[in-house]
Amino acid sequence: MISVVTPEADEASSSDALLYCYQIYGLTIRSEIPLPQLLPGIEQAPADVVVRYGPLPDCLEHPMDEGVEWQATRDEFLFAVPDVARYWIYQGKEIWIERAPLANDDDVRTFLLGSTMGILLHQRQIWALHASAVKTDQGAVLFTGPSGAGKSTTLSGMLNRGYAMVADDVSGIVIDKLGCPQVLSAFPHRRLWANTAEQLDLSIEGIPRVRKSLDKFLFPVDNFSPGVLPLHRVYALVPHGKPGIEVIPIDGINKFTCLLSNTYRRHFVQSVGWGAGHFQLITEALQRIEVVAIRRPTDDFLLDELLDCIETDMAQGSG
Repeated sequence: MISVVTPEADEASSSDALLYCYQIYGLTIRSEIPLPQLLPGIEQAPADVVVRYGPLPDCLEHPMDEGVEWQATRDEFLFAVPDVARYWIYQGKEIWIERAPLANDDDVRTFLLGSTMGILLHQRQIWALHASAVKTDQGAVLFTGPSGAGKSTTLSGMLNRGYAMVADDVSGIVIDKLGCPQVLSAFPHRRLWANTAEQLDLSIEGIPRVRKSLDKFLFPVDNFSPGVLPLHRVYALVPHGKPGIEVIPIDGINKFTCLLSNTYRRHFVQSVGWGAGHFQLITEALQRIEVVAIRRPTDDFLLDELLDCIETDMAQGSG
């Protein structure tokens, strides 16, 4: 374990003394760092996770796996983002951050709420799926797929049709006592590239960037559904070289492969021995949900047609 002063070791740095309290993925976060994107937490609730600044060593003592900028064990994960910060996640309960001298606050928060939070979810045995999500009458509907598939664009289109957002980029999924998959809400912001915002008639004036160096912006969302929702259906967005949109149910091993391949930072999960529990979670979820491929033209998003297909499919499968 990294030699830092943990909350348990220093009464003066108790989580109750931390300035900020938030909620995300059903967790109460006590943070030394302001995270204005998140919903306020319940002040009286005990902390599930604490977030602090602190010095971190260069490496873990006995890493099970490592890459150019990261190292991991079953309980710890240490990674670096050059010129931004180094992050240490421990047992799904603690996040320590050593920021670079000239780091931008928004950049530090972006990686805290992105990769860091995704790893923390995995440590807590919460399935982090690379997917946006909305609330429907049947429960949460997720849109997954590789980067550039159109998850945030589809989410934005669904918001315009009156659906409430549950998550933008990463959806947290657990299995309840009855064996039913449940989706934990994230936070009421969505990330959009400048050209996507323009296509959606959204002004970027006054909207903060996701990162200082990127033309990607963090838009607040008014219609947001906090809490927990049953997982109803997953749509896998697949750009293809054909005209028109195809709706194709995914069955059998392809269903499992689709969800596994879209697990957030899945190579980290497999590399440190978290895989068995992760596979079991996916297997249990697949017994209760449908997975459907939505194939759309690569060069023409056809958003309205795509949304029409999704709503028709949801209506046909609601029974």
